[in-house]
Amino acid sequence: MDEKSFNRINAKIEKILKTTEVKSIKDGTGTKIEYTFPVEMPPFSITKKSEEMVKKYLKIVEAIEGRKIKAILTGGGADLNFMANPNSLMLDGMGPVGGNYHTADEYIEVDTIHTRIASLTKFLLDFK
Repeated sequence: MDEKSFNRINAKIEKILKTTEVKSIKDGTGTKIEYTFPVEMPPFSITKKSEEMVKKYLKIVEAIEGRKIKAILTGGGADLNFMANPNSLMLDGMGPVGGNYHTADEYIEVDTIHTRIASLTKFLLDFK
């Protein structure tokens, strides 16, 4: 994220957080909110083990949905980026098909909700 965008977003967050909406029933004092905004998010760690697991998951999805699919990098960030390391197995983005994330035009392909639940369930039950 460029510095101008970061500063714009950070200013909006600060403004929202300064508006106290929750007050004590006892004495009417407001809440205090503190936060930190990580300037940089570490990249998602793709390991040999996670690549193997993604391939297994994709095969399950393809069998259930009856179509060829592929994994793509979206460039987004997730909390698991902070936890992932070369010795861990982390998978992300295994849910329904959608797009335009975090915008007014965000959408989800409703028909993929149940197929992805079934796929993830089978994947977890078969996990070794």
